[in-house]
This record gives sequence, structure tokens and C-alpha cells, in this order.
Amino acid sequence: MAEWLQADWTYDVAAASFTWGCKRPRPPISIEIFGCDRTVWPAFRRYHYLSADLASAAQCFAMTADGTLCGFATYLHQPHAKVRNIKIAHRLVILPDFQGLGLGPIFAEWLGGYLRERGYRLHFAISQPVLIRAFTRSPRWREVGNKPRLQVGPKSAMRARQLDPRQARLFRKSLTARLKASG
Repeated sequence: MAEWLQADWTYDVAAASFTWGCKRPRPPISIEIFGCDRTVWPAFRRYHYLSADLASAAQCFAMTADGTLCGFATYLHQPHAKVRNIKIAHRLVILPDFQGLGLGPIFAEWLGGYLRERGYRLHFAISQPVLIRAFTRSPRWREVGNKPRLQVGPKSAMRARQLDPRQARLFRKSLTARLKASG
């Protein structure tokens, strides 16, 4: 794991030695992604930031890194009045021991490519900064909306807070992206 972190410096407490880091290439890692069933989800549910629930219609995929289970992703069909070929990412979880290795963006790119090969577009509604940066840099994704969604109906308990300009900074910006159809 230390090789992947590429620290600027390290201090070995046991040896009482200080070493300046160097930018060596990261060691290779073997990734495998495959379809799976819902029985894999319990290993990931507590690490998802929104909910431990999984939609019954979710199509599930798992990722291994060097043979060790490390990631889980799902998608759902996105109902739309005019367009029939849209899927939406439902869950994307990388286990804590594997975070920071860039596996989340790799998994998202793979899932987008997998669905594109089958004639679908994939939408991601994300707020995770690493994924936002990865999607922004990638030529395969484009932003289709960047305004936070506010519930402003008359029955909304949060209406006053959401419309108060002093509170606006507290709401996260969501980025919705979809895989570009590059021919």
C-alpha cells in the first residue's frame, strides 16, 4: 500500500529513519470486473454514504484487485418520457482498504463503456470530489446539469433553509454526467 501512496516523505518509527519520497511508478494491479448477484452487497452496504438499501431491480457488478474483492457497483433503468435508453448508476462503493488507488473512476468508466456497447447511456449523479474531478478530465463524460436540486414545494420542511442565501453554501453541488457517445 505504501508504494501506491507515493508520499513526499516517510518516517519509520521503528527504525527512527526519515526518507524523502520519490515519484516511482505505482506497482501494477490486476483488476477484474464481473456481474454478480445481490449476495455480495452486505460486504459493502455499511460503506455507502447514502443508504444501506439496494433496489430490487439493480443490476450488480463486483470488482477484484489482485483477486481480492474491493468494489461493488449497480445501475437501474432510468424511466424517461422521451428517451428509452438511459440507465442511472445506483451504487458505487470501493472498500476503505482500496480507496485512494483510483479504482472508483476505473469502475465508473468500465460500467459506462459496458452499457454504451449495449446501446445505453449512463447517468451518474455524484457529489464525491474525486469522481467529479475524474469525470471532468475524461473525454468520455460530459456534464448535463450542475445546479443543486432544491425542494421548494409548499410542503417542504426545508424550504426556508434552502432558499436562504446564507445557507446556500452548506449544500453540496451535484454533478450529473453521462457517457458521451463518441463515434
